Amino acid sequence: MTRKYWRDLAAPTLAALGIVAGISLAHPLDSDLWIHLNTGRYIAENGRTPVPDPFTFGAAGEDWIPHEWLSEWLIYQLISNVGVWGAQAFFALVSMATWLVVDRALAGARVGPFARAFAITIAALAASQFVGIRPMQFGLLLLAITAAVAMRHRRSGSRLIWLLPPVFLAWANFHGSFPIGFGMLALLGLDWLWRRFNLPSPLYGCRTRIVHLAPVALFGAALVAINPSGPALWAHPFWQLTTPAREFNSDWNPPATFTATWWFFGIFLIGVVVVLIWGRFQIPSASAAAVIVLLALAYSARKTIPFSVLAVVVLLSGSLARIPAMNLRLHSVPGLLLAASMMVPIGVGAWLAPTSLDGPSVVPMPYGARDYIAGLPTGRVWNTYHWGGFLTWTLWPDSKVYIDGRYDPFVSGALESYIHVDGLSPGWEEVLRSAEPDTIIVQFQSALAPALRSDPNWVVTYEDEVATVFVDAGGG
Repeated sequence: MTRKYWRDLAAPTLAALGIVAGISLAHPLDSDLWIHLNTGRYIAENGRTPVPDPFTFGAAGEDWIPHEWLSEWLIYQLISNVGVWGAQAFFALVSMATWLVVDRALAGARVGPFARAFAITIAALAASQFVGIRPMQFGLLLLAITAAVAMRHRRSGSRLIWLLPPVFLAWANFHGSFPIGFGMLALLGLDWLWRRFNLPSPLYGCRTRIVHLAPVALFGAALVAINPSGPALWAHPFWQLTTPAREFNSDWNPPATFTATWWFFGIFLIGVVVVLIWGRFQIPSASAAAVIVLLALAYSARKTIPFSVLAVVVLLSGSLARIPAMNLRLHSVPGLLLAASMMVPIGVGAWLAPTSLDGPSVVPMPYGARDYIAGLPTGRVWNTYHWGGFLTWTLWPDSKVYIDGRYDPFVSGALESYIHVDGLSPGWEEVLRSAEPDTIIVQFQSALAPALRSDPNWVVTYEDEVATVFVDAGGG
């Protein structure tokens, strides 16, 4: 990047990036973190991805698509070498880099500093429930790069668009969200067609060159197949989006009413409406359609919110550019005030950041019960769904759990059996017995715990405020 391109980096943007970093640092450990660690450890020790599934007896021998394998290997290396706090700091930097790229994309579209900071802040807050140590952070960074390059090509026909094929190659190995990047290219193609057929549209200034766009898209699509799963990776994101099993995973459901995710997404929607009204709805027709689709997709599944809000902010650059600019640059801001605007949220986030795998975590983890089970001569542990990866990190390979939070390898039958037992559906005892566990760990307040207490085949041997452990009354 040239010096001229960076010199308008504004104080409001730096304050917004400080908020982004602080939120990411302070975020509790996600329950899926241990799944990523298990996969990363397996890859580091065996030199290949864990396919078929080696971790559970519910999906023993099942093939699955490890669509985040490179991220998981990196997460394992980070935590092994610099600890949880160091990994949290690294991902805070990734999050900052993501929104800094968005800021530069908006600056290139002549959006003023306060409008950029406003857009970044409300979008980052909407995505704030999905920060921390997550492979998704790499997907968001690569989406930001793709969107910035694509929109620059739309404005000027820039040949920088040829940077995207290697971006897609990396994206396919870091995170399975890469189809969104191709959606950005498809949007440029629609703009080109709009111009080709001379259809009316606001902000008609598309300079997309199909002679570059088409081969970039085709080359990028071919490079996606260079991953441990091969071309099968292409189908996986669409399968995740359409499989009925996704309803079991809360990340694939709409945000629950009045939760933090719901409120922040609502604030973002209000911000989008305000920007469109202020900008007099000056947005290309294809981009307007894309914004509607992205917002609908975000509302239908929490997991898509971060990607949707990032893409929407970039697509609204034309409307954001109509908001009056207030020039407040670095040299006009007192150094102490500028440092405080960034360092205060970062300092608070660093103070609240998890420092070890003992938490804090998004959901309570059964630390005591896990240590107790580790001392038992157990081999097959029936477990609460979101505890599977956590237990595997300590118990495997001596013991295997029944299920974990991936859900991909379990849709062929294990997930249905788990739901049957967990919901105490008729015949649940027989389903549980057919799985042949020798130990059961469930949430202390679950409906399954009292039902097992009344079953003479199981006896409670450990209990705390988080978990209850049962062992086979005959063999334990």
